[in-house]
Amino acid sequence: MNIVARIKFSSKFKVSTFAIGYYSYTKRCRLLKMKILKLRHFLFMFLCSSILIGCGNGLTNSPDAKSENSMKEETKEIPKDIILRLKHDFDNEVEYQEALDMLNQVKHDVLNVGWIQLSRAIILIADGNINKMKEIIESGYDGDPRDVIMNMMGLPNNTNDHGMTPFVTNK
Repeated sequence: MNIVARIKFSSKFKVSTFAIGYYSYTKRCRLLKMKILKLRHFLFMFLCSSILIGCGNGLTNSPDAKSENSMKEETKEIPKDIILRLKHDFDNEVEYQEALDMLNQVKHDVLNVGWIQLSRAIILIADGNINKMKEIIESGYDGDPRDVIMNMMGLPNNTNDHGMTPFVTNK
């Protein structure tokens, strides 16, 4: 099937020339289909290589199977003051690791505040209570992450300015 525009009667109907005033879009459609196929192939190869690279870095489909290297990578992005505060608040290694996992979840959530700011607020409100920390995060940050920060600001003897001030550690 030939897709055409502006047809003039001619004996050379099947030949596309300017003189006839007949222009075929069939060739353009074929070229477009070829470009789309090449783009699909490129995207497929890119996704396959991304998955292979991800698997090579210790990432797996199972959330329970975490290698030591991937855990180190996750904690690299968390500020040192937060790590030290978690170690201070959670003496139990299991609770510490659980708190660290929850903060990694906060880091990857879509928020309307900074994840570091929110993490500091959650840590101050929880005050070493892992169940309180779970409650805040599982509730969707009390409906709005800004509410968590404002609750932290209302704590007695709070010196942290909206979660912006790093924790002071005695190390």
